[in-house]
Amino acid sequence: MDTRNDDPLAPTDDASAKATLLDHAEALFATHGYDGVSLRELTREAGTNLASVNYHFGSKEKLFEEVVLRRVRPMNERRVAALQKVMEEAGHEAPPLAKVLEAFARSCVVGSGNAQRESLRRMAVRMFMDADPLMKPIFEREFIPVARQFLAAVAKACPQLSHRQVESGLMFFAGAMINLLAAEKKLAALLPSNEPRPSDEEMLQRLVRFGVAGFAGLGAGADLSLGTKSGT
Repeated sequence: MDTRNDDPLAPTDDASAKATLLDHAEALFATHGYDGVSLRELTREAGTNLASVNYHFGSKEKLFEEVVLRRVRPMNERRVAALQKVMEEAGHEAPPLAKVLEAFARSCVVGSGNAQRESLRRMAVRMFMDADPLMKPIFEREFIPVARQFLAAVAKACPQLSHRQVESGLMFFAGAMINLLAAEKKLAALLPSNEPRPSDEEMLQRLVRFGVAGFAGLGAGADLSLGTKSGT
């Protein structure tokens, strides 16, 4: 039987108080990482107290995990759904590599331009770079199964590549994606002042073309955008 509502220290509006804690924790963790944020700092920013953190999450570690999961799981669900659509459209044929790579990267690269997307980007960078000690088990649990689905799709799109080449290619592509997210503002500073910043969609398509070319290099000149060998 749940008796938490009898706790005199419990917030009167559980859902609102929990959401407020998650929002402030997300902004702080995304910027400073797990070790760079104290519960005292978090509760001060959220306008609450330590009892509220313990009541809703039990510990700082559990709070961190919930912050990550509430963004990562929907992102991965979108990626898997996009991949399933690509595979269904391909039927028994090899899926176009460009579409597989776009399904992999779109949820990370393209967003609505708000603060929530910025937090997701920062967390994705920290996740892939294993920047926090708690990230490794979350990464293994949440990302590895998804990565295996994409590896299988890339292998079907690129039958001329070995398993090792497929693994390397997807690793290189993921690295390029994360570097784009991590260095986006620094790269924008390199543009001439009169040149508009490329949209997220433009950057996604450039990244995908870069990925297709990279896999083609691994495949020694194969035309992987069409799933066929050049000259055939």
